[in-house]
Amino acid sequence: MKDAKWHGVDLTRSLDEIWDSLHSSSRQAVRKARKQGVEVQLAATRHDLRDFYNLHAALRNRKYRMLAQPYAFFEAIWDEFLEHDAGFLLLARYRGKVIAGTLYLRHDETLYYKFNASDLAQLNVRPNDLLVWEGLKRAKQTMDCSMLDFGLSDSDQEGLIRYKKKFATEEKTIRFMHHESATWAKRSVEQEWSHVLPAVTELLTSEAVPASVSEQASKLLYRLFA
Repeated sequence: MKDAKWHGVDLTRSLDEIWDSLHSSSRQAVRKARKQGVEVQLAATRHDLRDFYNLHAALRNRKYRMLAQPYAFFEAIWDEFLEHDAGFLLLARYRGKVIAGTLYLRHDETLYYKFNASDLAQLNVRPNDLLVWEGLKRAKQTMDCSMLDFGLSDSDQEGLIRYKKKFATEEKTIRFMHHESATWAKRSVEQEWSHVLPAVTELLTSEAVPASVSEQASKLLYRLFA
């Protein structure tokens, strides 16, 4: 059995009440980001989307040693959601450079915190706390949402859980159960591939591999991870 955590933020309260309910460290981080000159902008073009994708791919490759989704995946999200006001992408700029971004999607009265990426070298100016606060404001003031859904965090992602709890008003536990018949066995080719794929991913996300090569690999291999 595997556990995970879910977090949500009640947006039916006033903006002042939401601000006051944030953990003090998060309010301090928002103030610090603004004082340092971090600016949050609404993505408006495919160039903005590409800036976000570059951060996302770099974070997946270098920190998590995972291939990112193909860029076409995010283009499809842009076309199907953002172009129809069913979500938005916020970018944090610092000294003229995009250093973080958060992609939100909307369904009914719920806004979903779907993807976040940042430049690890610039976390000291706290762009991500500011991105969440600006996302909360937009969800309430512009999109009339009643809930921000932070989604699932695996129980071993302690840092991510602590981060979400700084904003959340609700926390729930999700339990996964898996059953595998004793008489069922993977075919030998599937068993072999299950070992080969992680090894190939490790190679393709090495710092020695250019980002353009990792991106091309994601186009070919990402569907095999589903």
